[in-house]
Amino acid sequence: EGAMGLFDGVDLAGSGSTAQLAKILGAPVVLVINAARMTRSAAAVVLGCRQMDGDLNLAGVIFNNVARPRHADMLRRAVEHYAGVRVLGTIPKKRAFDIPDRHLGLVPAGEDERLHAALDALAAEAERNLDLDGILAVAARASPLAVPDRPLYPPPVPGACVTIGVFRDRAFSFYYPENLEALEAAGARLRYIDALGDGLPPVDALYIGGGFPEVLAAGLEANRPLRDAVRRAGAPGLPVYAEGGGLL
Repeated sequence: EGAMGLFDGVDLAGSGSTAQLAKILGAPVVLVINAARMTRSAAAVVLGCRQMDGDLNLAGVIFNNVARPRHADMLRRAVEHYAGVRVLGTIPKKRAFDIPDRHLGLVPAGEDERLHAALDALAAEAERNLDLDGILAVAARASPLAVPDRPLYPPPVPGACVTIGVFRDRAFSFYYPENLEALEAAGARLRYIDALGDGLPPVDALYIGGGFPEVLAAGLEANRPLRDAVRRAGAPGLPVYAEGGGLL
């Protein structure tokens, strides 16, 4: 799954975009297009993506927010006629499918009791309306990759005995598991900290992940002992690595 738009990267050339990554991997691309209030114009969107980068393997389209079966049929015929790209299915517009978002991401699963019901409804709709076999067939056409024969993680540092504190709670919850696994594989011991209630244990470094600290600002403000301890430890040089949208 790509983030942002297909060609959105860090510069005018689209460096780091989903399109660039797909070409590096030799992976076919399936566009997911918001079809609300459009029919024939959808073909222009697909054609524009194809013309933007002729080296991209644009293998299929899925339409989201489709109003009714007639709408789906018009979209399918327009794209397959004008763009020559296969339509792999449509997802109807239903309020039950809405998953609330916040800023640049979704509301975490633990905060939304309706999420599991929405996902179950979406899964059932996908089975009815998406060509799942066709999507798997598209994925199977990805180019084989030459994978170097080397360990995923470097070997542990001999004699290392490092404890890394990791804020992991409702305020700081955005972590890639692979990063935590890599730290452990290198020999680090991870100690998880609840920034809303814990104090600062003895650690050799501190890792603060992303999240929505502004939503829980009152709780973080109330845990003054932890804030003071982090400030005292960081001032003389405790390594502190923080991720997020600038609020840290």
